[in-house]
Amino acid sequence: MPDQPNIEQTVDRGLAVVGETARESFNRLMSGDPTVLLDIATKYLLPATVALIAVFIGYLVAKFVARTISGPICKRIDETLGKFIGRVTFYTVLLSVVGVVCN
Repeated sequence: MPDQPNIEQTVDRGLAVVGETARESFNRLMSGDPTVLLDIATKYLLPATVALIAVFIGYLVAKFVARTISGPICKRIDETLGKFIGRVTFYTVLLSVVGVVCN
């Protein structure tokens, strides 16, 4: 387990940097610098909003694709099989979208 201390040190350093950045931003905000809010919004809020919108659109697309694929199977072959394939398709598409967004 020689990698354990290196991972822990890396995490500790990362947390220290995040803590220092947060402390710096808070101090700038308290001293009357409103550009901190713009910095925070562009750095964190905008990407989070875009990611949530992408996941929501992915959800709608997954629902549409699942319905499109499962409909004919339910009518022509078997309703249980159609529902199963629809759910597998839905979760496959949705997990793919979430994977792309998280990457």
